[in-house]
Amino acid sequence: MTAAAERPTGRPKRRAPLKRPRRLPTAFGAEATGLALDGYDFAFRRGSDSSKLIVVLSPNTRFTLLRHRFRHDVLFVTDKRGRYYLIAAERLARTVLEAYDRGGYDGMLATGQSKGGFGALLLTQNCAKLRPDRAFHALAFSPQVTLYPRNPGIPYRSYVRLLARMRAGRRLWKSLRRHGDVSLLGFRPNAYATIAYADREWADRREAERMLGPNVRRVPVAGTFHGSIFYFIMRGKPRIAIRSIVEAAYARRGDADLAQSRPRSIQRVVQEIHAAARVHPTFNELCDITLATAPRPPRLRERAGRMAERLRRFAASTAAGAREWLPFGSRPAAPSPRRKRTRGPKTGGPGPHSATARDVANP
Repeated sequence: MTAAAERPTGRPKRRAPLKRPRRLPTAFGAEATGLALDGYDFAFRRGSDSSKLIVVLSPNTRFTLLRHRFRHDVLFVTDKRGRYYLIAAERLARTVLEAYDRGGYDGMLATGQSKGGFGALLLTQNCAKLRPDRAFHALAFSPQVTLYPRNPGIPYRSYVRLLARMRAGRRLWKSLRRHGDVSLLGFRPNAYATIAYADREWADRREAERMLGPNVRRVPVAGTFHGSIFYFIMRGKPRIAIRSIVEAAYARRGDADLAQSRPRSIQRVVQEIHAAARVHPTFNELCDITLATAPRPPRLRERAGRMAERLRRFAASTAAGAREWLPFGSRPAAPSPRRKRTRGPKTGGPGPHSATARDVANP
């Protein structure tokens, strides 16, 4: 056999490059937080400016925004059970305040998307209750605002599962009844909230309109995407990068609400994100704007409106609880089925199966 015959006839096949595992950037050094609470995970990252603390609450069971470059120190929190940060909500606020006091910060911002947005509002509300002499801020993206009484305007599967779990456990039911409404956060004199949402997503728009009070700011975005945080963190990125990130967000199995509410056209979402980046500030700029806004105490007329709204919602929640929300045998018993009487013909005589007909047939 000649040397020419030994040579391969076709082009040599290229070897597939080895896939490197995805790693976090070297700037992410998860320090030991020293925080522990049953049902929650914590992680900490030091920023260039350590005067403020940003608390990021994840909408799923994994840490979110780990790759984002924050200017301030960041505390990542995740609810391992996916229960809207309702379980031990006050203990979670005390745990975060422990890290807040330990770091000597002069401001705190809680932020999150969807369920994490509700957790950010709830955490800000509880921290404002525990520390009335400090100002606390919240930045929520498309949050759920009213979970109790049952809100038919929330179409997401996680909320349906939450209601099913509530009827099976008294602890979750008590937490939901106590902390399931954060719409009156804007009336607190030491709390300020910014709500960002897509104005063409009817569920998110309706929930944002439930927020009341002078210390609430709404930032509507021209879009149809439930993941409204993407409109602010994608500024300066090309369309190809935006499309790949949106497709990866759709493919994730951890956030079923985002997959459920996704629009049909990904290209339309990419165009909306690219157009919104020209109008709205970036995520870091929105955080700084929210932190720089000082809350003001409500006026006398606003306090009266808050009291009337609280009484109206208390009556509604009591009525709803008496009808369908109180579990553990507190519902009214269903009436026992009655036997259907057999009537005679329209002429008024006895029917063929009535007692009178049997007596006549069998004297």
